[in-house]
Amino acid sequence: MRPPNSDCIHITPSAAHLPIAESQIGLPENLAFGPCRADPAEHSVVRQQFWKSALNQDRDDIYAREQILAELSSFPDSAPIVLWTTPVWREQLRFWWLADSFSKLYELDPNRFWMVDSVVKDRDDPSLVYPLGAHNEGQLQAAFEKAEHIKPDFFIFAAQLWRAFSGDNPSLFCQLRNESHTFSSDWRQKTDPYRFGFPQMTTDGGLKLSEWDQFLLTFLDSKESIRPVDIIGASEPYSLPICLYLDSFLPARLRCWSEYRPDNPAIISEPREGVNQFTRIAYRLTETGHRILHEGMNDLSEAPPMDVGGVQAYRDPWVVQWQGEDWNIRD
Repeated sequence: MRPPNSDCIHITPSAAHLPIAESQIGLPENLAFGPCRADPAEHSVVRQQFWKSALNQDRDDIYAREQILAELSSFPDSAPIVLWTTPVWREQLRFWWLADSFSKLYELDPNRFWMVDSVVKDRDDPSLVYPLGAHNEGQLQAAFEKAEHIKPDFFIFAAQLWRAFSGDNPSLFCQLRNESHTFSSDWRQKTDPYRFGFPQMTTDGGLKLSEWDQFLLTFLDSKESIRPVDIIGASEPYSLPICLYLDSFLPARLRCWSEYRPDNPAIISEPREGVNQFTRIAYRLTETGHRILHEGMNDLSEAPPMDVGGVQAYRDPWVVQWQGEDWNIRD
């Protein structure tokens, strides 16, 4: 039986207001976007550096576990702590980060922790799941009614997933993914987005772009320049690639491509009249970009590096290898 709502501290994986919560701590930072580190102190430093370099943002919402503990200290020591999550990748990552952080805060009673996994799917396409900020009050209340105590072994497993994601060996993440069936039959599916940032090896040993870069570059044309806002307008708002990283990543990744190898770029940028990064620059595919997109890469260095947790895709030698309908990541 769930705890009384009035007693609970709700911790959510976004800054979106939780209308059913009387006490809420929102964690808006998107951990699917940019570098992560298993060491908490190093993680906070690289996240601040990343947001400054990638989007010229000085963020004051990058939480360290000490900040979480400080916020919790203003509540009664017995107050239930409810961790919210969804199947959306970035919100799964935040839950794993919380599990790792709380597993090291020994002063907190483990019996205080509850979990709410709120799942809302698109009516027309059930493969699309909505982030927590898109759930209505009725859906949130229904999910809260099913709140469950977090079992210690599940908490440990979620913390291990975070350490594997933020570590430097993707094969460890894949190993945990293969063990996840002990907790839920859909856990392997929930961890599928991990592969999206890694380049892919074809059955004949060739190299293809990551699924994310393929999604992005497919919208570009060699004759007509396209703005980031046009790509978003042509995409389903809750499609997996958009939900995976959020809109803010899209212009940043396009800029990386346009600035990479200026002597032989895959895409080129052109200025436009606009008010922000989504509208004031347009991008066009070059012959090199067309070849990389449709025929594959000659080597990994043909694509700009991209942070996936604790590794850099296209620089570290990790690639997705398909085995039937399943996949693994190997060097």
